[in-house]
Amino acid sequence: MLAAIVRASLRNPGIVTALACLIAALGLAALVAARFDVFPDFAPPHVLLQTEAPGLDATQVEALVTRRARLRESPLARLTPQELQVVRLAAAGASNKQIGAQLFLSPRTVGYHLHKAFPKLGVTAREQLARYAA
Repeated sequence: MLAAIVRASLRNPGIVTALACLIAALGLAALVAARFDVFPDFAPPHVLLQTEAPGLDATQVEALVTRRARLRESPLARLTPQELQVVRLAAAGASNKQIGAQLFLSPRTVGYHLHKAFPKLGVTAREQLARYAA
C-alpha cells in the first residue's frame, strides 16, 4: 500500500504539493484558534511556603530556605561529603595522618581528597584552608 502511494505521488507531484499546503493551512488555522497567552503577566514569580511543622512560622521557614540557598552558593557546596570532612579537619590544623586516623582513611587517601578539593575551593596551599574552618 505504501509503495502505491509513493508511486502515485511521484507521478503526480502537484497532488503532494496541494496536500502539503492544505495541511499547513489547517495547522495555521488551529494555531490561530488556540487560546493561549505567551506573556500572561510580567510579575516576578512568587513562592508560597506551607509547612506543617509545629512551632515554625513563615519567617523561620524562609530563614531555613535562604540559608540552604546561601550554602549552595558557597565553595564548600562543591565538595563531596568526604572532601568536606577532610578540608574542615585540615583547616583546623590536623595533619594527614591525624585526619586519616580520625576518619579511618590512609594518609595518602587524605592527601588525594585535599588534592581534589583545592581547585574547587580556589586555594593552592593548606594554610589557605583556615577560612573554611568550622
